[in-house]
Amino acid sequence: MTRHITRFSQRQERGRTHHKGADMRKLSIAILFIFIILIPIISQAGMLSGIVGGSSGAASSCDSCTGSLILSWHAEDANIETGTPCGCNYNADKDFTFADSSAVSTTAKGDGTYSYLRSDNGDTATITISSASASQGYVSFWVNTAAVATNIVYILDLIYDGTNHFQIIQTSSNTLSAYYYYGASSSRAASTSALTAGSSYNCSAYYRSSGSPYIHIECDGGITEGNQTNSVSSMDGAPTSLVVGGGTNTTADAYIDMIKVYNVYNP
Repeated sequence: MTRHITRFSQRQERGRTHHKGADMRKLSIAILFIFIILIPIISQAGMLSGIVGGSSGAASSCDSCTGSLILSWHAEDANIETGTPCGCNYNADKDFTFADSSAVSTTAKGDGTYSYLRSDNGDTATITISSASASQGYVSFWVNTAAVATNIVYILDLIYDGTNHFQIIQTSSNTLSAYYYYGASSSRAASTSALTAGSSYNCSAYYRSSGSPYIHIECDGGITEGNQTNSVSSMDGAPTSLVVGGGTNTTADAYIDMIKVYNVYNP
């Protein structure tokens, strides 16, 4: 009798062990199945997190339009935020509108791979800006130009309207002039000494309605700066657009790059 009970107990124990083994195998299979399903989901979620969080992509390394800087363009593309390096615009407009035969070029550049090429009087690049000032402003830029025998080449222009704007031009004497237009028919200017055709320069210019010099322009490379000490008034309104290029000369190439616009005269 005792032997029967013992055998019965042994069979029960073996049965329980068998069931436990089967249950563990089922559990292992279930866990493996869950991992197979979850791994792609987790991986995709990580990728999305990187995109949403801005941990990768060109925009994360672009200039930041904070403080007095309201626009930066490295001319890598018509879109300010495309390319390396890339810029910014305080305004929501990120795309320059290219007119005529406007293009970016690798022939000469201040940084990156491209610069903006103006080769004809109709070549312009235009973008909307905001937070500029009617009473003061500062621009910096890189430029490499051909000799201008006749007429003029426009480098850039901060525009409120046709009689209120701040314009940088290359004259037929190959100097750079900063013209400040204010009110209905008033203007004053300051000019550098002549640039050397085919040479590259980093330049800057400012305007202000109080404090002398009221208009100032300078370039590196041994170029003599220009100052305007006669007083001016504020524009009738703050500039709302930036135009790069243009002019009345139809043959001279101008490569323009690294444009920055500030709403103060001394950033």
